[in-house]
Amino acid sequence: MTLQEKFENAPIVYDDSLNFIKNYEAIADEFAIGFAEWMAKEYWLSSSGKYLQGHTHQELLKIYKKEKGL
Repeated sequence: MTLQEKFENAPIVYDDSLNFIKNYEAIADEFAIGFAEWMAKEYWLSSSGKYLQGHTHQELLKIYKKEKGL
C-alpha cells in the first residue's frame, strides 16, 4: 500500500470531544521510524561510518519510498 493510500485509509479515532478524526500520527510515526531504521542500516552502518554515501536526505527518501513501494 502506498503512503498516500495509508493516509486515505487511516483509521478513525475520536478526540476528547468525541469528534472523529483520522489517525495520521500513527502512520507518520511508522514511516519516520522505518525510514530512520533503513537509513541507519543501509547507509550508515553498512558504509563503515561514511554517513549517507554522498546522497542528500531527499535522494535517500526517494530511494526508501521506491524500495518500500510507497
